[in-house]
Amino acid sequence: PPDPFLDAFILSVGLTPLIDGEFEWTDQPSPRLLPLPAWLAALVWLVPPLATVESCYRRVWDGGAMAWKQTGRHHLIVAGWRPWTCETSATLAEGGGIMSFFIEVGGTRRVKADLIWYGCKSDTGICSWDVSIGPDGPAGKWSGRLDSNQRLPAPKAGALPG
Repeated sequence: PPDPFLDAFILSVGLTPLIDGEFEWTDQPSPRLLPLPAWLAALVWLVPPLATVESCYRRVWDGGAMAWKQTGRHHLIVAGWRPWTCETSATLAEGGGIMSFFIEVGGTRRVKADLIWYGCKSDTGICSWDVSIGPDGPAGKWSGRLDSNQRLPAPKAGALPG
């Protein structure tokens, strides 16, 4: 079944080159990833060899957010005709991964996701920890128990895992 959230994630991130620095590149994802109106989806289904997507990505450093901002513009092309376009954006933090992404069609956001929390659940021999992402940046805490059921010592102020 279709998954608009996963499709938006794939389009926003694209095939991100694993290189340092600001960069621009193109990609050709499947037209099935696009949130097309019903009539265009039917056209793509009827003439699959004639329907392609041209995606242009750009990654720049945002010093204020201390993260990479990656934008993309995706054009549906059917037999040389460009009937539809959408835009995507993703925020990628070094050491934190993908912090947010969205897809926008005609100025309207279709899907938007922001990372607000990440962590690890405790298990035998594994301590739990979590980090919430707020307006002032990450704030984390350690918790959990060891195999011997001894309580973990509290971390020093400002110490975050990994």
